[in-house]
Amino acid sequence: MLYNINNKQSGDKEKTGGIMFFKKKDKTSGPEKVMISPTDTCNLKCKTCWRLEKKSYKTIKEELTFDEISRVLKECKKLGVKTIDLTGGGEPFYRKNIMDIIKIVKDYGFEITLTTNGTLLNKEKIQNLINLGLDDLCFSLESAEEKINDLLRGKGTYKRIIHAIKTLNILKQNSKKPTVRIATVITNKNYKHLRSLIGFAVKNKISAINFSVMIEWETNKPLSMKRKEDALEILKGLNQELKNKEIFSNLEPIIKYGLFEHEPPKFCFAPWEMMFINSNGEALACCTLASHHENVMGNIKEQSLSEIWCGEKMNKFREMIKNKKFFDECKKCLPEFTEKYNKPHEKS
Repeated sequence: MLYNINNKQSGDKEKTGGIMFFKKKDKTSGPEKVMISPTDTCNLKCKTCWRLEKKSYKTIKEELTFDEISRVLKECKKLGVKTIDLTGGGEPFYRKNIMDIIKIVKDYGFEITLTTNGTLLNKEKIQNLINLGLDDLCFSLESAEEKINDLLRGKGTYKRIIHAIKTLNILKQNSKKPTVRIATVITNKNYKHLRSLIGFAVKNKISAINFSVMIEWETNKPLSMKRKEDALEILKGLNQELKNKEIFSNLEPIIKYGLFEHEPPKFCFAPWEMMFINSNGEALACCTLASHHENVMGNIKEQSLSEIWCGEKMNKFREMIKNKKFFDECKKCLPEFTEKYNKPHEKS
C-alpha cells in the first residue's frame, strides 16, 4: 500500500530541499553510497534476525560471484560512488573470498565500511584487514554483559567478539584505521543494561555506538519494546552520558522519532543517494524496504548498474517519491535517516 503525505503547511518549504537536490544530480551521477550484501548465510541465529522469520533465503550458489561484484564495483567507480558498505543479510566473513572483495574495493579507491558479528575473525584475518586499509569495522554486540549478549546472539559469542575487538586494537597500534564501532539492537532484554556499553566503549577504543530499533516479526515479538514506558527516559540518560564521554551515537533521532512506527520523512532522498544490492543481485532503492517487491529496480546479473540507476523503473520510483507517495513500510524508516532527510525542510 502507498502512504500519501498531505502537505499541511507551505508546499514551497517542503519542496525546497528536494528541488535543490534534483538539480544537483544528473544522469551521469551515481549514488553516494552502495550497500552490497556479500552473503545471506550466517553462523549465528540471533533472536532479532530476519533469518529466523524467513524460512528460506538465497543459497551460496545463488549469490553474486566475485566477477559480478567486481563488475559492479567498476561501474560504481565510473558513477562516482564514494562509499561501499559491505553489510546485509548474513555474515560477510562466512564468505570464503571476502578478503578478495575487500581488496578490490580498496583497489578502486572507495571508502569501505563493514559490519560483522566478529565471531569468525582471528588474528590473521584481522591483520589482513588492517593491511588492506579497511576504513571502518562495526561489530554487532547486544550488551557489554556476557549473559545478556549471549541470550540474544548465542552462547559463547560475547567472548569471541571481545577477543576480536581486543586483538584488533593490539594489532592496529598507532594506526587510525579501521575505526571501530559497535551496533546494538534495542530490545526488552537489554535496554535497561545499555549503560554498561559506555565503559566498554571507552576501554576498547570504540568510536561510536549505532543503536537500532527492532523491526518486529513473529519470531522476535517476545523481544518487543512495546509497553516499556520507561524506555525513552533511559535512552535520554544514556544519550547524555555518551555525549559526556564524546562517544558518537544515533540516540537523538531514536528519542525524537521513537522506537516504533513514525511519520515518514517530509521528503526521502534515498533513491538519489543510495542503492542496496542484495546477495542475489537485486538492486533496491532503499534498504528499509528490502523485502518490498516494488523497491526492486532490477538485477545486476541481468543489467548494468548504470542501466538500473538511470532506468525507467528507477525514474518512476523517484517520481513517486517526489510526489510524496510513500509506502506503509516507510513508517519504519531508520530514525537517523528520517532526521537527515527532514533537516533541509527545517532549515528552509
